Amino acid sequence: MAITYRCTTCGKEFESAEGFAGRPVQCDACRQSAASGPPLSDQTLFVSLDQIRKQKGEKEEPEAPQEEGRAQTIDVSFKQIRQEEDANVEPQPQGAMVAPRRQFRMEIETEEDNGGPSVLGDTMVASAEKRKPTGLKELGVGIIGVGWMGQKHAEALADIHGARLVAVADAFKETAERVGGDFDVDFYVDPRKLAQRDDVDCVIIATNDEAHVQPVAAAAAGGKHILLEKPIATTLSDADQIIRLCERANVKLMIGFILRFDNRYARVQEAVANGEIGELESIFCRRTNLVTSQERLKGRVSVLSFLGVHDFDMMRWVAGSEVKRVHTEAVWNLHRKHGFDVEDTTWTLLRFENGVIGSLETGWVVPTTHPTKADFKLEVTGTKGMITYDLTRQELMFTTEAGHYSERFNPMLQYQLEHFLDCVRNDRDPLVTGIDGRAALEISLAAQQSAKSEQIVPLPLT
Repeated sequence: MAITYRCTTCGKEFESAEGFAGRPVQCDACRQSAASGPPLSDQTLFVSLDQIRKQKGEKEEPEAPQEEGRAQTIDVSFKQIRQEEDANVEPQPQGAMVAPRRQFRMEIETEEDNGGPSVLGDTMVASAEKRKPTGLKELGVGIIGVGWMGQKHAEALADIHGARLVAVADAFKETAERVGGDFDVDFYVDPRKLAQRDDVDCVIIATNDEAHVQPVAAAAAGGKHILLEKPIATTLSDADQIIRLCERANVKLMIGFILRFDNRYARVQEAVANGEIGELESIFCRRTNLVTSQERLKGRVSVLSFLGVHDFDMMRWVAGSEVKRVHTEAVWNLHRKHGFDVEDTTWTLLRFENGVIGSLETGWVVPTTHPTKADFKLEVTGTKGMITYDLTRQELMFTTEAGHYSERFNPMLQYQLEHFLDCVRNDRDPLVTGIDGRAALEISLAAQQSAKSEQIVPLPLT
């Protein structure tokens, strides 16, 4: 059956019966206009290990039996990946530290085809080459904070034409040097030096949540547009300061709420806005991560800020309304026994100004034996139907008066980065602003206050 979509490029509505699994939602005209190169959906190139061996002059090896769940590992040099860029190496800026080149190590998990994304046989997804140039102005990107998430951004940038990672900065010199070597770029300890580079047009900030103000100040002072990882901050005063800094410097501020660029959640928002399930009545979300999460986080942040803000922002987006009151109940048990003063599980009930009810279950309790290592669910109910999403199935299920059907998607971090870069390049406002970041933070803080006081908390916070 034909479904009405809204083109993510031109904004026009169109009908299609084919679906857009793993591809941006584009009308025929916008897809055809990209004839000078592969479609925007070709963010990665599927390359077999045998193909890479041939490129390196190695002999093909007979296929060996593979144990279920074992990771296949391959070394790919970023010097190879960026041959065209390396052919035009410019002199290094004064004061920049140059890390020794390293081999970038990619581990690809092989898993059974259980309805989710999988890597079969010797096939892997590798950034062996970028899409052909399409006349886009190349933007220089710097990353401040190159822990786990900062490195994910660096990897994603390697797949995007029209953007080039120029330098990284991290408070820990060893980390900055290692990641700089991994990606063959300059590294700094002081983010102000990165932000003053003329060849950096924009920065991605992925420092710890409580340490966002100083790198934002450095980037804004350098006139760099900012993609700031969620949450915007840990206090409303810091959030307000971050927004003011960017407004005064006249630089763009986008908050990294990746669910808005996950095609499954974007499709839900579109379906609700189009009235496909009638009038919206309720939204239920679940976002729970591994019970071992505190081995990395060390109890430094509430689950409501670390995970919950994703769904608080998403529910505001889908409901098209602000929250007027919050009630949260929480369990503090397992993690406190291990010395971490954070919640195990929380349940939050939201009442939106337009009457919609939102509910979020979030926590750090998923066993390490869970097949997807996390449990994410979404149920959106309207007067004429409902939409459900389950991480283990990797698909949306629509149930309407006309029957039911499913759509499958492949969300990608690149969609978020491409949107940010497009906003910088074409002077557009980002889909997720500092105001959105502040609103999600306020809901999170209200939920934390409610959990501790066991009282309903009205918004706005005073």
